[in-house]
Amino acid sequence: MKIYECTAAIEPDQPRAVAVGVFDGLHLGHRAVISRMLAVSAEQGLIPCVLTFDMHIQNRIMRREAFEANLREMGVKNLIRLPFDTVRELSPERFAEDILGKILNTKAIFCGSNFRFGKGAAADVRELRELGEVCGFLVEALPLLEHNREPISSTRIRLCIKQGNTQDASTMLGGQANE
Repeated sequence: MKIYECTAAIEPDQPRAVAVGVFDGLHLGHRAVISRMLAVSAEQGLIPCVLTFDMHIQNRIMRREAFEANLREMGVKNLIRLPFDTVRELSPERFAEDILGKILNTKAIFCGSNFRFGKGAAADVRELRELGEVCGFLVEALPLLEHNREPISSTRIRLCIKQGNTQDASTMLGGQANE
C-alpha cells in the first residue's frame, strides 16, 4: 500500500475509487464504507484509495500502525493522509475540483451519510453529489450503522471506553480489541 502524507507525490493519471472520512480507527461504519469502495473499485478497475485527514485527535480508537495494517489486509492500495490544516480553508468546490477531481482522479467516492466537507464543514452529501456531476465522479453515501438504536461513531466508542463499557465498544469495533 502506498501512503501519501501530501498531494505532491500522488499520480493523478490513475483513476481511483475513494473512501473519504476522518477514520481515526476502523469501526463497523468505517469498514462498511471501505468495503463498498473496495467492491466498486474491483468491479470498475479503479485504484482502491482511502482519503483521511490528519487531525490532532486525542485518544484515537486505533493506533496508526494497526489502522494501516488493517487497510492493507482489506486490499486498499493508496492511503492518503492530508494534514487537516492544508484543506480546512478550502471551499467545497475547491476540495471537490482540486483534491478529488484533479489530484486524485476520483471516479467514485464513498462516505457515510453524515459526511461534511469544505470550509466550516459547509457542504454535505447533497452538495458532494452535485459537485461530483460537474467533476465527473459518482458519490455513494452509506447509511450510518447503529448499535442499540444509536449511530456507531468514534466519539461514541471513546465514550464507552471512558465509561468502562468495553463490551459495547468492542461490538462497534467489530469485535476487535482496542489496539
